[in-house]
Amino acid sequence: MTRNEVDIVRGDDTWKNRLDLVAPHTEIKGILTCPIPAVLKQENLLINEQRSVVQEIKEFTRQEKMQVEYVLLWYLTKIYHVKETLYAYKGHMIQFGADGSFQDLSVKLLPYLYNCQFPNIVYKMMSCFKCHYPGKSKWSICGLGEEVMKQVEEDGFNLSDFKIHQMTTKILSQVINEAAAEVLDAVDQCIRSHSREKSPVLIMFEIVLKLKDHQL
Repeated sequence: MTRNEVDIVRGDDTWKNRLDLVAPHTEIKGILTCPIPAVLKQENLLINEQRSVVQEIKEFTRQEKMQVEYVLLWYLTKIYHVKETLYAYKGHMIQFGADGSFQDLSVKLLPYLYNCQFPNIVYKMMSCFKCHYPGKSKWSICGLGEEVMKQVEEDGFNLSDFKIHQMTTKILSQVINEAAAEVLDAVDQCIRSHSREKSPVLIMFEIVLKLKDHQL
């Protein structure tokens, strides 16, 4: 927050106790998170973890499908979530705790993805960032992390000063790209394991793959 912004909110009751500790006409640096509105209710994570790709695909409910999208978000940004700390409004999960992103790069959420249920629009978006360079693996991702950082810059942040735990935007981009590559690899495992099954989800993925290979 700039000096002017600090002065503007200094009289607000929400900020009063915090800003009383700050000398006049100074800046505040750090990550600020908003309080959780009372209208939001705690929600249980309904998706079960799997040790490996499931042998039988069970169709997810609408709520479970929405939760998969949040699991993907947590995985790409390395956010560790406890099942009991999820919040939702009328069944729609709301993401809180973004300040916990990239705190633990060892976070692995692939067991949730071994249910072989993936939002198609997310899959197709991630596939657009597949690498096409010699020596790269089939599911290597290039450019997704960089695109995220580009959006951050367009929101008004100076990327030269943007760091999380001393990780530069270049390193953060690489973390996102590697996580996305692992997600696409999990999709590939599901397709290879269930290619003969008449699953609408996997058939849709196979069609996308064949179209992209034909275009190449």
